[in-house]
Amino acid sequence: MVIIHLTVNPFYITLPYELPTNQITLFQFFNIEKWSLITNKIIYIILVVSLVVTAIGYRVRLAIFVSMVSYLLFMGNYLGTAKSPHMSYVWHSQNLIWYLLFTLFLLPSSSKIQLNRRGVQNLLKRESYYWEEVVVVLTICAAYFGSGYSKLSTSGLEWANGYTMQGYMLQRYIYSGNPLAGLIVSDLSLAKLLSWITLALETIIPFCLLVPYLRWVTLLVFFFLHLGIKLIMDIDFIYSHFLVYLTFFLAIAIEKYLLYKSRRQLK
Repeated sequence: MVIIHLTVNPFYITLPYELPTNQITLFQFFNIEKWSLITNKIIYIILVVSLVVTAIGYRVRLAIFVSMVSYLLFMGNYLGTAKSPHMSYVWHSQNLIWYLLFTLFLLPSSSKIQLNRRGVQNLLKRESYYWEEVVVVLTICAAYFGSGYSKLSTSGLEWANGYTMQGYMLQRYIYSGNPLAGLIVSDLSLAKLLSWITLALETIIPFCLLVPYLRWVTLLVFFFLHLGIKLIMDIDFIYSHFLVYLTFFLAIAIEKYLLYKSRRQLK
C-alpha cells in the first residue's frame, strides 16, 4: 500500500523543487538546504525498491531498515521544503508510515521471514504472533492518541468548547469556500458536538482496535472520520494513513482464515 501511495503521488518528488526554497529545520538546532532533484529521485528509487524487496520477503530486516532511512530522507525533504516556514500547522499525515516501518524493523519476525523455493516462509513460532500484532496495533493507536493528546495538553477540555473547531473551519471556508465548513462555522452546537467526537475518536476509540470483535467496526468508523476530513478540510489521510494500516488488518484476517481452513482439512 505504501508503494502504491508513493507511485500515484509523483508530486512528492518534484513539488519541493517547484516552490521557493525553504530550509529544512532539524530538531530546531540547525538548517540544511534541500538536495538536488536528481538526488531526490535516487532516494525515491531506493525507497521503492527496498519496499518491494520487503514485500517479497527477501532480507526483510535489512530491506525495512533501508526503507525506513530512505523514507525519512525522501518524505522529510518533501515536508520540510514544500511547507512554508511561516506555517504553524504540523504536517503529520505521512508520519504513521515511518512509525510502522520502525516498529516492523524491531520485531523478531523480521529476521525470521525467508524467501526460498517454497515461497515466503515465516520461521517464527505462531505463539509469538499475537504480541507482535499488539505492538503494531499500539503503534497505530499512538498516531491517533498523539493527536488528541496534543489538543488536550495545549488547551485541555476547552478545546471542545466549539470555538476552536469553528476557527479551523472558518479558515478552511475562507480558503476554499467549502459549504460543509461553512455549516460548522454557523452552528456552535454542531462545532461542540464534532469537537467532543474528535477527542473521543483520537484518545479512546483507537484502542478498540485491540479488541478483535470491535476491530472492523472501529475501522469503519475511522474510514468515515478520514472521509469527513477529506470532504471538509481537503486533507487526505485515507491513502497515507487509513489504507496503510487497513492492509495490515486484512493480512491478519486472511492469515487467520487460511489457518482455520487448514485445520479443518486436517480434521
